[in-house]
Amino acid sequence: MATLISLPSVGYVECDFKSVRPRDTNRMEGRRTEAQTFGTPYWTASYRAGALTKVQEGLVRGFMMQAGDDGEVFAAYDAWRPRPIAYAEGNYFPGVNFGNLMSNGGFETGASSPWAFSAGVTINSSIGHTGSYCMQLDKGTSGIGNGTQRAANQLVTNNIIAGKQYRLGAWVMGNVNSLAGAYLSIEWRTAANAIISTSPIVTNAGFTTAWQFLSGTAVAPANAARAVVYATLATTGAAQIMFMDDFTFGRYESFVGSGVLQAITNAFTIVVNGLPDGFKLSVGDYVEIRKSLTVRSLHLITEDAIANSSGVVTLKIKYALDLQTFTLPCTVHFEKASCLMQIDPGSYAGPKSWASREPSFAATEVFFS
Repeated sequence: MATLISLPSVGYVECDFKSVRPRDTNRMEGRRTEAQTFGTPYWTASYRAGALTKVQEGLVRGFMMQAGDDGEVFAAYDAWRPRPIAYAEGNYFPGVNFGNLMSNGGFETGASSPWAFSAGVTINSSIGHTGSYCMQLDKGTSGIGNGTQRAANQLVTNNIIAGKQYRLGAWVMGNVNSLAGAYLSIEWRTAANAIISTSPIVTNAGFTTAWQFLSGTAVAPANAARAVVYATLATTGAAQIMFMDDFTFGRYESFVGSGVLQAITNAFTIVVNGLPDGFKLSVGDYVEIRKSLTVRSLHLITEDAIANSSGVVTLKIKYALDLQTFTLPCTVHFEKASCLMQIDPGSYAGPKSWASREPSFAATEVFFS
């Protein structure tokens, strides 16, 4: 197997990354032109680093000595467009939300079920964050006891997986501004309903007379198979009411820029899943289809596309995907989407002076099967 090395992250002031489609064109008498494409399209790249420190220059020189002379390859990507353009310039990838596991999180049924309410908790029918209804937690009259609590909870019995991350969130508002008092937590339980532990999500948070979203994440502990979501108003102050609405609770994983190839419609159309809801892809973004570490196919997206609420998107690509080599299963990558290259012999230039150390090199894609 070929040795795969990494492109040094030293900052590149120039990057020319382009595809080549082998083609033979004949221009003939009578204003006739005949063209024939052949072979497999491939990528070429040229890089020039900015002014480097001596340590950085050494990294690039060491990379040059490895990337091709003895069969090694490196994962080459467009250093000027390393991720979809919608997430460039500090607009980071969103997380992946696997759907809401709670029922009646918006209270639009007008009833409390399947929630369990303590004293002082009711349904309000006129002030909802969305729709008409929300949950109302009323402390009651001033001075009815320090640490007075109003609480509601809901048991979740499906899709709780030990070791996975979950996010709990809710919209919160008060009838008066408050510096503290809002709590959200998750109580983890076994399949036999035995309590394992509790994860505080929001602790003694303040709230205002405008709706605001409070949320946090926690990892389900070992043996977790159920969860109880708690929402609490705990205060020692004057009389006050807290409203809560549009609860969400479900798996939530950090997105690192990759998904799964769900289907291949044809050589120019693929279906990808495992993306965040609303994930945006634009014309000119790169997409890498990976069969294995050394079997990759890099393409450009030719039409804008947005992932649906299930995290699925259909992409139009160029050039054609090799359907003999790339069959399911495959992964799909958008962060530093890459192909495998070797440095072109003799292309490395690394002049050094007191004022400048700006190495450059060119490379061409190689294929493995």
